[in-house]
Amino acid sequence: MDEDQKQYLIKIIGVILIIVGFYLWMTYGGSQGLIGPIYVIGAVMALFGAYLALFYGRVRSRDLKDR
Repeated sequence: MDEDQKQYLIKIIGVILIIVGFYLWMTYGGSQGLIGPIYVIGAVMALFGAYLALFYGRVRSRDLKDR
């Protein structure tokens, strides 16, 4: 598995995390009214997924260019 495939896989995982986190956030977070633990878990998953999908590959490729 080379570097490009690994970055592609990480971005796919990031997108899946965004979808699952957002789903948890919308279904369970809204019905509780208050900020419950599932609400927080869903939001954190979505944010972490967004970080992986958007920024992980760019930072790595920038490091490789500097060498």
